[in-house]
Amino acid sequence: FLIYKISIRTNNKKLNIVKEFEEKQSAAKIGRVQFAKMMKELQKDKNIRGIIFHTVDRSARNPYDQSKLYQLKESGYELHFAHDGIDSTNHSAMSMIFIRWGIASYFSENLKVETKKGIMGRLHEGKYPGRAPFGYFDKKEAEKIGYENVESGVKIVDPIRGPLIKKTFQLYSTGEYTVKNLNKIMGSMGLRNKANKPLNWKMLYKVLRNPFYYGFITHNGELYKGIHKPLVDKSLFDKVQLA
Repeated sequence: FLIYKISIRTNNKKLNIVKEFEEKQSAAKIGRVQFAKMMKELQKDKNIRGIIFHTVDRSARNPYDQSKLYQLKESGYELHFAHDGIDSTNHSAMSMIFIRWGIASYFSENLKVETKKGIMGRLHEGKYPGRAPFGYFDKKEAEKIGYENVESGVKIVDPIRGPLIKKTFQLYSTGEYTVKNLNKIMGSMGLRNKANKPLNWKMLYKVLRNPFYYGFITHNGELYKGIHKPLVDKSLFDKVQLA
């Protein structure tokens, strides 16, 4: 048997464990690395009779992987769920497995919907839903350097990198510099990444194209007015896009 995740016993049956896989990715995700390796192991070793999972909902939380497991069951492989105390060899237990798979899939899909609602809600409030772009701080980072009462989702200008980024826009707008040359110049002026290493010119290019720096948030091709403090005005940003 293959053991997937962690279990100690299953229905008091003595099963010979030949290999163990421990997955770090969510069971809702399609394309889990360890899950794929486990499926390949089944193809390689025809002596394996089945898989032991910790629980039903940890085996798969998406219909795609659930269908793969069902195909295994139909091919004669046994699916054991140690914590739940059920397995696919019991016909009546399969109804419970199907129900739990359905609940798990619904939970994952509902979580996606609620997460999307949360993201859209923040965007309409003018708050950035992800990590702060380069040159800005998230709430915790800002509070570490003395800012107080920072509202969640509102990004704070990095007092060191912010002015240097503004200078970068101003210099590039002249049309006298390539991004690579400007990156070297700004590096000599102290513009470095958060690891205090030289900035990659490709990252600087992304900075120069990001509407966030003039006060707008981009999400799925749409622009939303942000409530964070812009580093440049729209006219300078537009001039940079033409440079």
